[in-house]
Amino acid sequence: MRRLLQFTWLTLFLCLGCQEEEHFTPNPPSESVFIQDTLKASTSGKYRIRKKFLLVHGAWHPEGSWTKIIVGLKIHGHDVYTVQLPGLGTDRTPLDQVTLASHVTTVTDKLQEIGPGVTLVGHSYGGVVISQAAENLASYISKVVYVSAFMLQNGESLLDIAMNDANSVVTKNIVIKGDSVYIPAQFYDQAFYNYGLDSENRNLQADVLFIKTLLVPQPLSTFITPVSLSSAYYNLEKVYISCLRDHAITPGIQYFMYNRFPNVNLYVMAQSDHSPFLFKPKKLVEILHSL
Repeated sequence: MRRLLQFTWLTLFLCLGCQEEEHFTPNPPSESVFIQDTLKASTSGKYRIRKKFLLVHGAWHPEGSWTKIIVGLKIHGHDVYTVQLPGLGTDRTPLDQVTLASHVTTVTDKLQEIGPGVTLVGHSYGGVVISQAAENLASYISKVVYVSAFMLQNGESLLDIAMNDANSVVTKNIVIKGDSVYIPAQFYDQAFYNYGLDSENRNLQADVLFIKTLLVPQPLSTFITPVSLSSAYYNLEKVYISCLRDHAITPGIQYFMYNRFPNVNLYVMAQSDHSPFLFKPKKLVEILHSL
């Protein structure tokens, strides 16, 4: 079944590659902050270097969210790895047994398996996980990449930032119940897949229907636990990929987070919502391949 899905998404990836824009000009977020598009064409030899990517998915979502990106990066000759964070996707670890530390350990264990020189990529909540994992195992990291993700400072938790994102569909509709946190299913499309579904592309709609069957509540502790970061993390090269149609982590909050770090390499996806791995795979692969 997994091979069938990968074959199907490979076909979709190749088809989508013909449809996506070749160039884009980002617009400033509604808060009128200035975001500069730093994605530039290059003919240097670095495009032929084989890289190692470890992709970490976001809250509520499964490891399989990355399937199109895995296919795209492998087409370019890169080694690509993913992890399934405990308690999410197809993993059924009880939520009261899942912590931010257990998610971080899942990533650091994989890093040790892969070896040094890894480009560590996190989407959304995955940004919290990769920050702490990069701190704990900095010698294994080539660079840390945030895809419309939470990029925290030392001592902050995800909720410290998220609850200040007043325009976020997630923040407006978040429900905390016992050991879990979630948003009601009727808000999934508006929060995570808004721009992609506006295209009315039946293949993309099918992708969303499939991915939504795998969404599960998030362990609350992962949202309220602060990260502990030192120079080991702060000295690493950092990349932020900002999605300007994001309704889950809005562009203004994205700007607030990455603007607090010096020398962040910024890439902008002007025509992407919170799920570029589904709706803009060619463009996201292009960016990752160029790093």
